[in-house]
Amino acid sequence: MLSDHNHNSSGTPRSGPQQHGHDNETATSTKPVTKRAWVPYHFAFPELADIQKMSDYFPERIVCLTEETTEMLYLLGEQDRIVGISGFTVRPPEARREKPKVSAFTSAKIDRILDLEPDLVLGFSDLQGDIAAELIRHGVNVHVFNQRSVDEILQMIVMLGAMVGRQHDAENWVMRIAHKIEQM
Repeated sequence: MLSDHNHNSSGTPRSGPQQHGHDNETATSTKPVTKRAWVPYHFAFPELADIQKMSDYFPERIVCLTEETTEMLYLLGEQDRIVGISGFTVRPPEARREKPKVSAFTSAKIDRILDLEPDLVLGFSDLQGDIAAELIRHGVNVHVFNQRSVDEILQMIVMLGAMVGRQHDAENWVMRIAHKIEQM
């Protein structure tokens, strides 16, 4: 027989005061209910102190093989993560001035990309499949988007935002754009 909070494992009622779902309060207690203060996990569980913050898991060195991802990372305020861009990037203009150009659309300077030590390379479609495969063989994380419609472009933007910890901002941007599209 399964036990529950009111019965012991043999199925007979438990003796003693019954819990009513409140910390430190029983049916016979006259003590006030006390709430436990929130304590950061590394204080409550010192053995977990070395666990990183979630933001430590987001990529910090991104190479963008297409203009779309570069432009969107700038719009999200994440341009400092970008360490290399496509030579075809023209938007935003500051990306072209600030970032090293490491690829065309169907070719790339693999050695130059590897020298940048990216923890993520972003590409587009099967046209960049050979570049992606070569980088993967070198142990680089690569994500190739394949958006082919307006809806897929908007999905790509939300996914990109999530990849850098800015999903909420990307979703807000997409909602504004979707609203503008509906108004047309």
